[in-house]
Amino acid sequence: MALKDLIPMLGVEDVEKSITFYKDALGFEKFQDVEFKGKVAWAIARSADTMLMFTCQPGGAATVADREARKKLYFYFYPDDVVALHAELKEKGYAVTDLRVTFYKMKEFELEDPDGYQLWFGQDSDEPPTKHDHA
Repeated sequence: MALKDLIPMLGVEDVEKSITFYKDALGFEKFQDVEFKGKVAWAIARSADTMLMFTCQPGGAATVADREARKKLYFYFYPDDVVALHAELKEKGYAVTDLRVTFYKMKEFELEDPDGYQLWFGQDSDEPPTKHDHA
């Protein structure tokens, strides 16, 4: 038996809101969805070879513990041009961190999604590490 794909499934407060964020910010498109009681309860979004699933969080609103746990989950994306993506997101008004070059030779930045999940974006770099790199 071989495993074919890994698709993270994120528990979110509002599936449509999450799909809209990933579409507007990163160009994802809703690929498939399921409604329950007139509301989208589950969906898959994709962009090129990347897919994410979203499901309504049981019980509705996230607790403080839920949001804190999400801050410890990192989804690392490899864009074709990390500098251009950073500039585009910044221009659209998203709260991205500054670009930096890490000791492990990646130029990267971070963005938090509406549910608190940590999205990291990186690309190989031959530049020297950014001064005061903490990671």
